[in-house]
Amino acid sequence: MERHHPGASQLYQERGHCYVAVKDAPRAIEAYGRAVQINPALPAAWSMLEGLYRMVGDEEHRRVAVAHAKKLKSMPPEVITATGLFCEGELAASERLIRAFLLRHGDHVEAMRLLARIGVARDILDDAEVLLAAALEMAPDYVELRRDYACVLLDRHKHADAIAQLDRLLQLDPKNIDYRTLRATATVGLGDHEGGVRGFSDVLADTSPESRLAADLHLSIAHSLKTLGRRVESIDEYKKAIEVRPNFGDAYWSLANLKTYEFSAEEIARLEAAEADPSTALIDRYPPVLRARQGVRGPPGLRGVLPLLRARQRAQARREPLSAGAPGAETPRTRSGSVRASFSASATATARPAANRSSF
Repeated sequence: MERHHPGASQLYQERGHCYVAVKDAPRAIEAYGRAVQINPALPAAWSMLEGLYRMVGDEEHRRVAVAHAKKLKSMPPEVITATGLFCEGELAASERLIRAFLLRHGDHVEAMRLLARIGVARDILDDAEVLLAAALEMAPDYVELRRDYACVLLDRHKHADAIAQLDRLLQLDPKNIDYRTLRATATVGLGDHEGGVRGFSDVLADTSPESRLAADLHLSIAHSLKTLGRRVESIDEYKKAIEVRPNFGDAYWSLANLKTYEFSAEEIARLEAAEADPSTALIDRYPPVLRARQGVRGPPGLRGVLPLLRARQRAQARREPLSAGAPGAETPRTRSGSVRASFSASATATARPAANRSSF
C-alpha cells in the first residue's frame, strides 16, 4: 500500500499502532511521526506520541505532542475532518465540509484559516487574503495564522505588507529560520537584492549545510547575484546548491538559463543520472521554467538532455492520473468561478469586514 499511496497518513498511523502492539517504541514513533507530518489532524497519533515520548524520556517532543493534541481537542469534529481531507489532497471534499460548517456556525478562526488554505491551493489568493485578514482581527496573537497571511501577501506580490507581518513575527521569535527566510524573500521582491543576499546568507549560516533548506538558500542567493550582475559568484552558488542536492532540477536549469554556461561532461552525466533515478521528485524533473519553455531550444550543453526530460514528462503524465484532469472532473481552472462564489458566500456569513474594507 505504501508504494501506491505514499501520502496516506492513516497507513502510517495504523503502522504505528502495530508497532505499539509489539512494543517497538522507536519504530512506532517513526510511523506516527510520518503520519502527523502528512496530516497533523490526527488526534490518536498525537496522543500515542505523547505517551511514547514520555516513555523514552524525550520531553521536548512530548510537549509538542501535548500541544497538538490539546489544540485538536478544542476544535469541532467537522473542522478536524475537513483539515484531514485537505492534508490528504481532497480539496473538493474539504471545501464542501468546511463551507457548510461556516455557514452553520459563523465566525470560527480555524475554519476560516482552512478555507483560506484551500483557496491558496486553488490559487484563489485574493479571497484567501481577505479571509486571513478577517481571521487575524479575531485572533491577532495566532502566530501560525499571521504566517499564513504573510505568505499569501508574498504570493500576491505585496512585499511591503508581507514584511510588516513578518517583522511582527520576528519580534516574537527573532531567530526563527522560517520567518527570516520569508523576510529575505520579501526583501528581494522589493528589488533589494543586496539585502536579500545578506538575509539569505545570514539564514544559511544558521542552517545545516547538508539540509534541503541549505540548497534552496544557495539557489536564492544565486538568483539575486545573477540579477546584480555578479555572474561568477552566482555560478558558484548554483553549484553549491547542486552539491547539497545532486538532483536539484531548478539549479541545473538556472545554470542552463544563463545562456552562456557550458556544462562539463561530468555535469551532464550527473544530470542524466539524476533524471533516471526513480527517487527524483517531479518538481526536480520538470521545474516550472522547463515546463514553460518546452518549445524553446535549450542552451549549449543541455540540448541533448532536454528531449530526455520531455519524453519522461510525457510518459509520467500518461501513467500518473491526476484527479483534477480525469475525464469529467473539474479542474482548478474550470472550477475557479464556482469556488470563488463559495468563498464569497462563506466569507459573507463568517467574517466581520473592517471599517476600510468592503464586505465579501
